[in-house]
Amino acid sequence: MRHGALHSTPRPRSGINTRALKQSSYRTTARRALWLVSLLVSLGGCSKKEASDQRSPHIDRAVALLRSAPEEALRELSQLPEPWPSGAWYVKALAHEARKENDLATAAFSKALELEPTLSDVRRAYAAMLIRQGKVDEGRSQLRTAREKAPKDLLSALMLAACAIDSSSRAEALGAMRAWKDATQGDDVGSPAEYLLATAALESDQAKSKEMARAAGNAPLLSVEASLGLSRIAVQLGNRRFASPLLNKLARSTKDHSKLEQVAELAAAINDLVASGAALEQLPVTNPKLGVVVMRGKHALAAKRPAEAEKLFERALEMLPADGQAERNRIELHLASARAANGQRPRAIETLEALLERTPDDKAAIVLLSHLELVTERAPAGVGRLAALVRKDPNDVEALRLLANAQLVIDDAASAEASVRRLIALAPKDASLPPKLASALVAQKRSAAAIGELQASLERFPGDLGIVRALAVLLAEQRRGDDAIRLVEATSNANNRIDTSLLLAEVHGHLGQQTEQLQTLLTLVEHAPTDDRTWEAIARIIRSKRGVAATDLERLETALQKALDHDPASSKFKARLAALKMQRGKREEASKLYAEFVGSNSDDPVALNNAAMLLCEHAATRDQAIKLAERAKELAPDSPAVLDTLGWTLVQRGSEQDLKRAVSVLTRAAARLQSPEVTFHLGVAKLKSGETDEGKRLIRTAIAEAPDEHWRADAEQLLSGRTR
Repeated sequence: MRHGALHSTPRPRSGINTRALKQSSYRTTARRALWLVSLLVSLGGCSKKEASDQRSPHIDRAVALLRSAPEEALRELSQLPEPWPSGAWYVKALAHEARKENDLATAAFSKALELEPTLSDVRRAYAAMLIRQGKVDEGRSQLRTAREKAPKDLLSALMLAACAIDSSSRAEALGAMRAWKDATQGDDVGSPAEYLLATAALESDQAKSKEMARAAGNAPLLSVEASLGLSRIAVQLGNRRFASPLLNKLARSTKDHSKLEQVAELAAAINDLVASGAALEQLPVTNPKLGVVVMRGKHALAAKRPAEAEKLFERALEMLPADGQAERNRIELHLASARAANGQRPRAIETLEALLERTPDDKAAIVLLSHLELVTERAPAGVGRLAALVRKDPNDVEALRLLANAQLVIDDAASAEASVRRLIALAPKDASLPPKLASALVAQKRSAAAIGELQASLERFPGDLGIVRALAVLLAEQRRGDDAIRLVEATSNANNRIDTSLLLAEVHGHLGQQTEQLQTLLTLVEHAPTDDRTWEAIARIIRSKRGVAATDLERLETALQKALDHDPASSKFKARLAALKMQRGKREEASKLYAEFVGSNSDDPVALNNAAMLLCEHAATRDQAIKLAERAKELAPDSPAVLDTLGWTLVQRGSEQDLKRAVSVLTRAAARLQSPEVTFHLGVAKLKSGETDEGKRLIRTAIAEAPDEHWRADAEQLLSGRTR
């Protein structure tokens, strides 16, 4: 989960600054609209007189509060005398959307458009909200209306293009872009580069698409303002693939500090660490702006540098003016996230509790605090907080989803079932919910009901791999192996062959058919030798079944050599091949590979760590794995990833002394890194060292937080008392 993500909702002004507009190089009416919308700071469509009439101190203050404190923006608007202008309703809509009050936001958008149907900006913002909620058809309808009222509206055409999700909508979007181009012949609206860039994302011909995108990227007419505007629209729609190239180009080429700040903010909103880092690097380290310091902190946190992030957020708090309470709350939320990621969970909880004493309704703080409490003895309190959020707003999908996960963690399966059923009613198109409902039913020993629910779900979501996996595994556990295998084979096609082959191997494993499981994986790895998930599955079989046939080991060695030939610099394949040669008794060849690996990576903790994680999969190479993990720990003593690897290798070797040390090391790793996999490793260590209840609780927590991870099958077997 990402906490404290940037809010990408546009910030409209209550009127248009005509003086600034006249100073702009975009002087025609059409260019003027493009410039204003690309910056997303105006209510386009208002006449100058309307713009003047709509200005109000209350609206201006509400706009200023919109990002940091939407509830205060709403209180400011409440002081505005009636009747409200359309601009006030627009700001009200954005404030409600920021608070996830979608019904109220919809009503406010509708009122603004009722007063002024030609407000294209408002209609686009409304469409973007609908699309983010999954109401793509309704969003498209609003965009079509915007284009009918303003045929030369580039950005409505672009948004139609950006939300194209299938061949029919792609054809419609291409038609919209071509109609826009025809309608603007001879007018100064957009540029050929902007048209090329928009249509490149839609072309099914990959060569043609790349050629158009390259032409757009090289075209001098694509202005910085237009690029920022297009990027902001794409970020609003969650279209990272469209926004990321633009932002990376801007980060490298733009020198204007104010533009770089916008690039960093947009890149952070889609978690593009390359673009955000490149933009921030161009800004002076001594930049006195509070917003830049906060962005640096967010970037450091996203880049897994929590100690640096903590210092930056602490510095930001020192820079705050005395009356900046809303901004203080936002920064303290980021600070709590950094402290939690830096292994200071008690301090993070303390920070959040202090924040909630001042602002008890801060939803983001409640969610983060509940998440931190779930992996402590305070888990029931965390569930209680989430339940209170849902009682306050029964239609809050995000809170309800978190509550369902939390209820599964504390073994309240009946309540989890009720929560998931409510979620399905609110989000009937969400294919991730049926498997969650099945988990709740299975936890209540209602496997037949779970199978029925999943079978019915497949009629609504044909071929969905998440549902297929949940149903196939459940059928296998019910000893209905033929049904499970037929289901997976019927789902397989050219686009998902690796996924379905892995699932078929998993089904064979649940049926105890390890020979068939290994043969499926061997066939797969020969066709896709570099797929990590396949090698992880093979390693689990080798760990659990010592009597793998010599011919199978030979096939594995051939496949690994093929992978290494494909990527000769890959330390992970070199380590895997060395481990396998050691297991096959080829000690001289294995020693040579080890020497090559250690010689070229002796001071690289990342490479040593990754190799140790791979080598611990095989009993014959676990001693070497521990040596590499110990060396990685010497080089990076506080790295949670290195601590996790060392702890897990000790668990795999499994002596009483190893397990005791593993619990200590993994506890430190879990304190520093909120990772379901680390939680799973710690749970296994505690389970094997005799802390059965605590071990199982941690394993259940890991499954609830990451239900689709590769180690889930192992986790479920440990919980059921079976081992591979």
